[in-house]
Amino acid sequence: MSSVVILVVVVAALAWLAVLVASSVRAGSEEVAPNLSPWLANEELETVRLERVLGFAVVLAGFLAVVMPIYFLGETSRQAGFEEAFHEQSIERGLAEYDALCASCHGPAAVGGAASFVETRSGVRVSWAAPALDDIFYRYDRDETAFWIIYGRAGSPMPPWGLDGGGALTDQNVDDILNYLQSIQLAQGDVLARVEPALAAAQTRLEGAEEALVGFPGDNDADPRPGLIQAQEQLIADTLSAPGLRADADRIAPKVANLMAGLPEDWVDGDPVPFTIDTDQDGLTDEAERRLPELVDEAIALGFRAFDNSLAPITLDPRNPSTNGVDPDRTVAERQAGFLANAALLIAVTDENLSRVLEPQEAGLAFLRESAELGYWAVDLDALAADTFAADTAAAQRAINLFNAYCARCHTSGWSAGTAFTAPIGSGGFGPSLLPPRARVQFVDRADLRAFLVVGSESGVGYGLNGIGRGYMPGFGSSLPSDDIDLLVNYLWGDTLGGPELQEAGR
Repeated sequence: MSSVVILVVVVAALAWLAVLVASSVRAGSEEVAPNLSPWLANEELETVRLERVLGFAVVLAGFLAVVMPIYFLGETSRQAGFEEAFHEQSIERGLAEYDALCASCHGPAAVGGAASFVETRSGVRVSWAAPALDDIFYRYDRDETAFWIIYGRAGSPMPPWGLDGGGALTDQNVDDILNYLQSIQLAQGDVLARVEPALAAAQTRLEGAEEALVGFPGDNDADPRPGLIQAQEQLIADTLSAPGLRADADRIAPKVANLMAGLPEDWVDGDPVPFTIDTDQDGLTDEAERRLPELVDEAIALGFRAFDNSLAPITLDPRNPSTNGVDPDRTVAERQAGFLANAALLIAVTDENLSRVLEPQEAGLAFLRESAELGYWAVDLDALAADTFAADTAAAQRAINLFNAYCARCHTSGWSAGTAFTAPIGSGGFGPSLLPPRARVQFVDRADLRAFLVVGSESGVGYGLNGIGRGYMPGFGSSLPSDDIDLLVNYLWGDTLGGPELQEAGR
């Protein structure tokens, strides 16, 4: 046993002895324990002591009698404050959820946007117009809006987000998003101010329908504006290029992977790992910083961008860890190496499944060409004006624009996809066909139709003669002027919705 241990044991023993001695000294002079001491006499307990306790109780009861009503008077405002604070927190959560899930399509602050989507009938990839949501409560009530969030919208990029629809959002999450949307709703005056720009956009879109399909050469050779047909033709050409690019993809992709791993570009498994130089100590060898930009340029020149258009030229300096002064060279290289690897993978997959890939693309091209021949975008304005608007062509044009801006999203197949010209206007889509004489069959008279346009449908509530609402049809009484609703009523009630020739083609 070491001297240190012995010393510790001796000190501990002395300390314990000191405690015992101190305890014995205190025991000789210890006072009587409180529980063994005599207490007050009964006479004092039942008089002075009792009166003192009862007096305190009376004072406390009086205090509570005064304070409780005063506290109660402020309970309503406190409750309102708690509710307001909870609501504000819900809005903040809703904003975060909107930004994470909705903003990519519906735009920041819900002003509207677009989403990439493969149009169901044609198989053509299009830019689907996602509506603004900062005025949605002028068209739908809260429960109807919740339905779209929970269950999504079939045949569109809108997926189901709620648990009941197969998504990941709880009821609380949905309520948070609804509270956020409700907090950013425009004033009604601002909603009505959107009418004229919407009508102008609808007319421009209708006038440019043919160009959207077949393209426009532009003002000069350097300013072409390809249409959907040309874009589809280019897509097929890119697909057909895959077999010719396969060998290059199989050659370049492994070189890039080796360089990103710090190996020579031609290294193969089993070769010795050589000594490498990284002058700027950024995680990329000097060889990688020299060769990666060359390989990316080569891939672009060969046509790899047809399979991943994010591929772009890069510049790397072996003596500078951040050549562009913003991103580290390693980050720049990893990004473009990923794009190149993705392009190489798509080239290989396309080559191995060429016929299966080409079949829907060629069917989509045939669909678009047929649509161009049919010319569904054309409207016989004079016939419409003469039949329905007492030869007033301005009123007829406004009615067409109103329908296209506010009704065609549901009642013309593919309208949101930018390919509304591939089906007769009003021939049906998410909503039923409105081609004549649908309105006159469904509704008693114009007033009945007008009332329906104003309030929309309610789930389980009848409308018109035989209709049963599902809550899908929005009401436009708060977002369109009364005169414009009258124009829509006349347009739907007449015989020339979309033009007389197109009515027959769409039936």
